Amino acid sequence: MAFEDLPNVAVLTLEKIMNRESPVLYVTHDAEDGMWQFLDGNKINEEEARLLSLMEMVNIDSTLTELFDLPQGWMAWRENEESEWFRAPNLD
Repeated sequence: MAFEDLPNVAVLTLEKIMNRESPVLYVTHDAEDGMWQFLDGNKINEEEARLLSLMEMVNIDSTLTELFDLPQGWMAWRENEESEWFRAPNLD
């Protein structure tokens, strides 16, 4: 894995992504703390939030390795699982 973070670093995701019921379509690499968030692009329900390791996320979706160099403070998104990733600074 090419990520600079350790494979066991905790990342935020959703239960439906963890269970492979929804794809990862929106990713943030937070500027404040460097935390990764792997989401589906829909409104977040806090009850669905889960912590997994970075390695577990890559095992769920190997295309996430394409984002290994996403800088802190940036986001990436795509239309569907087969689409290419787009990147931009996260201005939120």
